[in-house]
Amino acid sequence: MVYKLIKQLNYAADEKFGKDVIHALRTKAPRLIRNDDQDLIAVNNGIFNYKIKKLMPFDPEIVFLAKSYVDYNENARNIKLTNDDDGTEWDIESWVHDLTEDDEITQLLWEIMSAIVRPHVPWDKTAWLYSDTGANGKSTLCSLMQNLCGDKSYASIPLNAFGEEYMLEDLVNVTAVIVDENEVNVYIDKVAKLKAVVTGDRLQINRKYKSPLSFTFKGFVVQALNGFPKVKDKSESFYRRNLFVPFLKCFTGGERKYIKREYVKNKDVLEYVLHKVLHSDFYELSTPASCTKLLAEYKEFNDPVRQFWAEFEGQFVWDLLPFSFMFALYQVWFRRVNPSGTIIGRNTFISDLVNGPLKTSKTWFCHDKTADKHHKGRMDKPEHLIFEYDLIDWKNPTYRGTDWQKICKTPIKQPKYRGIERQVKAGGNAKS
Repeated sequence: MVYKLIKQLNYAADEKFGKDVIHALRTKAPRLIRNDDQDLIAVNNGIFNYKIKKLMPFDPEIVFLAKSYVDYNENARNIKLTNDDDGTEWDIESWVHDLTEDDEITQLLWEIMSAIVRPHVPWDKTAWLYSDTGANGKSTLCSLMQNLCGDKSYASIPLNAFGEEYMLEDLVNVTAVIVDENEVNVYIDKVAKLKAVVTGDRLQINRKYKSPLSFTFKGFVVQALNGFPKVKDKSESFYRRNLFVPFLKCFTGGERKYIKREYVKNKDVLEYVLHKVLHSDFYELSTPASCTKLLAEYKEFNDPVRQFWAEFEGQFVWDLLPFSFMFALYQVWFRRVNPSGTIIGRNTFISDLVNGPLKTSKTWFCHDKTADKHHKGRMDKPEHLIFEYDLIDWKNPTYRGTDWQKICKTPIKQPKYRGIERQVKAGGNAKS
């Protein structure tokens, strides 16, 4: 941009002259700090103060790197558009409402549209619009949000690109990341930069043929998904950043492509959406029950240890479960449900179990995974899973018959085991 201005003023200016001018400007010009006031929002025709709901003129002392390219119109109204070919009427309020049958999700969608134009609020979340089928409105909603920002104020950086070296430079000049499609069943190896982007932590942006840039992204991330992504990071710090938004409807056979092609680009529609999302009053995104449920499903999909625990947590007979027993059971179970998969190591299994699903279990606990615990009668009953999953090392070696209870009546080899314990009711009896 600066080079273009220099060229306009001096058509004969070469690259060296341009660099000299920019160097002089950087040396002499006063330094201003980018605005970080969460209530000041740059729109196309001024600065909107979210706190007092008032439009102010642009001020050279208040610096923005991006803005919404939609005008704030205090008289904006929800207009109806009629399609001449099929005679149908359409308005944005009804359309957003019809995307879901969950009123909590409808409210959340409007909150997300507000978040993408309010970049300085620390949302600490990324919205993942999810469905395992197409034709459900996700792509059109993303198009609406992209139009609300304007071409220069959003970037399309898919999930797997956050781990690539030169894919984040666009973050410097935008207020939102909005992606209307990701690869199905994509595997994401590195999410450190995605986590930093979501929570507003400082990150290094590598640029081709330029020096790396230390930058803090102020903005919101929206990703549309047609399948759960596999992510190497299975920590709660990763999961709690992700707000999975279910899109359960399917409009196959009733698609109206002109909605995306024309309606969500309409000036009056965009002005109404901007007016509505700016005349809200919240600083945290809501979490509908259906989002919490979908996140739980994703955790199990992404983490075989969680899937294993969800299947077996209520089946154990013993009140003390040695890690060696648990890992043997996990290995056999994993080969059955995922024969082509790679089994994690014993230590990783124990760590993922203790630091993952066990944290929220109301029945089982492990305060110290390195502590030896006396079994004290807690492993006396026949553990039926030994028979069902043919755990050779845990079968009764002295019995050769077919009675499963005698097969599973394991002579305890050690007085103590490292493992997990069942919570005990008041009165001293373990929960069954």
